Amino acid sequence: MTVRCLGGCGGQVERSGYLLSKDGSTILLDYGAQLSKPPVFPLHVAPRQLDGFVVSHAHLDHTGGAPYLYISGRMPVYSQEVTMKQVDLLVRDFLKLSGPRLPYEFLELHTLLQHSKHLGYHEKTQMGKGVFSVELYNSGHIPGGASLMVETGKERLLYTSDINTYETRLMSPAETTYGELDAIICESTYAGRFHPDRKATEGRFLERVSEMVQGGGTVLIPTFAIGRSQEILLILHQGGYENDLYMDGMALAATRLFIEHSDVLKEPPALERAMESVTEVYRWKDRKKVVDKPGVIIAPAGMLGGGTAIFYMSRIYKNPKNAIFIVGFRAPGTPGKALVEEKRAYIRGVETRVEAEVESFKFSSHADQKGFEGIFKGLEGDPLVILVHGEESRVQQQVKFVTQEIGLKACAPGLGDEIEIGGNGPLQGR
Repeated sequence: MTVRCLGGCGGQVERSGYLLSKDGSTILLDYGAQLSKPPVFPLHVAPRQLDGFVVSHAHLDHTGGAPYLYISGRMPVYSQEVTMKQVDLLVRDFLKLSGPRLPYEFLELHTLLQHSKHLGYHEKTQMGKGVFSVELYNSGHIPGGASLMVETGKERLLYTSDINTYETRLMSPAETTYGELDAIICESTYAGRFHPDRKATEGRFLERVSEMVQGGGTVLIPTFAIGRSQEILLILHQGGYENDLYMDGMALAATRLFIEHSDVLKEPPALERAMESVTEVYRWKDRKKVVDKPGVIIAPAGMLGGGTAIFYMSRIYKNPKNAIFIVGFRAPGTPGKALVEEKRAYIRGVETRVEAEVESFKFSSHADQKGFEGIFKGLEGDPLVILVHGEESRVQQQVKFVTQEIGLKACAPGLGDEIEIGGNGPLQGR
């Protein structure tokens, strides 16, 4: 089996895509986007070459290029049912925000959805004229998120996709018992880093929220609509927060979707109970009312690159009684990163100093180095470890760790590199 790295490698964290080939059959794992202006996609693959396509989870860095394949492609696309519904939400929003810069339109999204086939966890399907067998494992990342087990008659490869080995309010930890493997493609987003204690972070977050609201302030929590919004809601609800709580934007649609597909949640009734404490906001006249009241507002987008969070920030930024709490990853060059590091934001097109309090809290849905070490130490067989989806320096450090401390072969492929799994073929790549 040959793996070709189309994206999410060579120091890239975004635009993931991996092409697997054997005996004249080819399948694709993920096809994402780099959320730059303009967006950048994985290396081109001819849709007529593909016998099948598998989506690990809905985030745009793994799915943002998927509709492009369906300009001419008609191959089946496999995922959890709730995953493809999230793709519909996210790509529709992507088209609204970046439509002129995208190489596809709503028609291609519709075609993608028409060719979707649903798999549950540990439900196998045959692909590529029976050459490949694919099975989904819970990745612990977001609801419906999966690591992908790909088997042929001779090889077994595990693609972790984005993986979280820690329990959260929303999700159970990832499944990491895989049996004997020939190779593992493992993400490295937080390689070499250690997350702060989760309970301590939640406690500090709840204290700061209560402090600001009781002082008469409005707390804006810009969040990713998928996963992080629901996690923050559960932390507030289960942590005893009792003041006004508002949710806006795509976070509402995503939350309703997860309640409808509650089998992918750690505690299915918990999210429904938490939503009972929420005032749902849909209209501009209501947004203008709630932003002037003490309370908490959960609103996308998490990096402040769009969404209704921009409106709320423009109304609260001048008052030091208010706060903006950042609870997710901040990519370089994004408004969220500039806000945290410099307390500056563009308000109505003008760069302005933010007088409201700004603080960040780490509620990651990825494994850290401790989590990765647990994965590597638990691997069976003698698999090649293919490290992707991380900063170049940290991926290279992880290569050294796996080879020197774990005693397995490891590599960090570059964009376009090919790696042969099994057999006696050469290893191409770094």
